[in-house]
Amino acid sequence: MTEEETKGIIRKNELLAKGKERKCFVDCCNSMTISSHLLQKNGILNRISHQNHLYEIGINPFNTPSFNFQKIGINKALTFPGFCNKHDTEIFREIETKSIDFKDYRTNLLFSYRILVNELRKKEILIDWYTENINNNELRTHITPDYFYRLNESINGYKMALNDGKYYLKYFNLDIYQNTKNFSFMTFELPFIEICASGVFNYENSCEIVLMPESQPLTDIYFNLLPMDNKSIVIFGVLTEMKNKCWDYIEDFAKGSKVFSLKKVSDLLLTNVENWLCSKSVYEKLKSNETVIVEEIKKTNQTNIERRTLDFNMFEYIDYKKNTFANTWYS
Repeated sequence: MTEEETKGIIRKNELLAKGKERKCFVDCCNSMTISSHLLQKNGILNRISHQNHLYEIGINPFNTPSFNFQKIGINKALTFPGFCNKHDTEIFREIETKSIDFKDYRTNLLFSYRILVNELRKKEILIDWYTENINNNELRTHITPDYFYRLNESINGYKMALNDGKYYLKYFNLDIYQNTKNFSFMTFELPFIEICASGVFNYENSCEIVLMPESQPLTDIYFNLLPMDNKSIVIFGVLTEMKNKCWDYIEDFAKGSKVFSLKKVSDLLLTNVENWLCSKSVYEKLKSNETVIVEEIKKTNQTNIERRTLDFNMFEYIDYKKNTFANTWYS
């Protein structure tokens, strides 16, 4: 079997895993999912799209480099099979059909909840994909055992991540359906920048994780960067019981000047947050530094210190108004 035939089988298994019908993430719902937007198309994505397209950092393991900017249609941008049509409409109605109040606890909760469900579903899809590869007899005949060992290691890691995610999911469900408040949020404004992001990352870096008991969940931090009218909104969220571990780190993003905050956000996008999009105009200003950006993202996958400060700052190349903005809000 040729190298191209091998890649073809792996790509086919990936498409099968991504195309598999999946049930809605809401408990006791047996309806199949629709393609949900991680961030809403109308009101967020369309603010920075050009001719209904945006740019994202795409991943293709068969290319060199494996990371690069890719143009994507707005209908496919940041989509995932998380909820059925009924629950996708009902749960998020208040942040999609009304004026959004970012000082409101429930607003920040819903943006963060969607992040977690996206991440859990992504792990399920990867497990299915890797399992298909492991069970494929043709691949086993033509690929070294080391490849399958690494797949099994990844699957084990994703299963642990799913367990951690389900730990947090129970608190989201309590807050959404019983109006409890188990999370802490910090929200602040930045100058309007044509970038949006929505993702979860662990506060602990790889070196710290190996020293933790396996039964202890990692500290999830939920992050959103949302372009709105004449400003961008940043939301950080964490389970309150984990707050003592990482709140100083979170608050540091809102201290000092907006230039300081933007630099920290630039570091975060390149080291810990996978899901971000930019406008055509931002891409055109960044493309001369695409190699640097790709190298920093690649380094994140190779280093054991993901929580780090970079020499490169994306926002040095992007125009924005250096206005004064509102104070930090907590909810």
